Amino acid sequence: MKPVALGMKRCKSFLLLLLFLANMTVFGQNGVEGEHRIKKVQFPSISIDTLFKTVGRSELTRVRYYKTVDTVRTSYTLKFKMQRLHYQMHFDANGNLLKVGFGVKEVDVPSDTYAAMRGYLQNRFEKVKIRRMYQEYPITSREKVHSHLKNAFQNLHLPTNQYRLLVMGKNKGGREQYVVKFDAKGGLKDLSMALPANHDRILY
Repeated sequence: MKPVALGMKRCKSFLLLLLFLANMTVFGQNGVEGEHRIKKVQFPSISIDTLFKTVGRSELTRVRYYKTVDTVRTSYTLKFKMQRLHYQMHFDANGNLLKVGFGVKEVDVPSDTYAAMRGYLQNRFEKVKIRRMYQEYPITSREKVHSHLKNAFQNLHLPTNQYRLLVMGKNKGGREQYVVKFDAKGGLKDLSMALPANHDRILY
């Protein structure tokens, strides 16, 4: 191979490496999220009976355990179906409940809130599609965990609520999945890129 051709090849390889590192930096700044399913024994120690003690626990179905890793922290999610709704309970590594929420659709969200969220997404992306939407209740007090749970299980609309959306957004750089969080009025709280769920793990 001629020296000039070899030099060009090395230059192209170096440029590709720089682009890769730049993308990794952008991902890190945006807080890439990645979720994968784990076995029950890998989940932090929690007592479901205690959590549901004061709210009238119903039979849970489709119980699944997940681990989420991003640039900020590692968290764990208990997913289940109860009273025809799909719930998610998020915990830290010590088993402390962080928030609880359930899947909702456009008709379940106050119209002004949904309009504000939709308006932000349309301004942020050239094209956007909402794939999933959750109404969430952050745990603001350890002493009032069961009160927060009761609010969630009664589907109450409160000023402390937040909405978490999984969206597919398209810009000049291409199409990517994002996790976007809004407050109860539809104001932006956070936006991060989302990695696809990894199901290639041992279950149970």
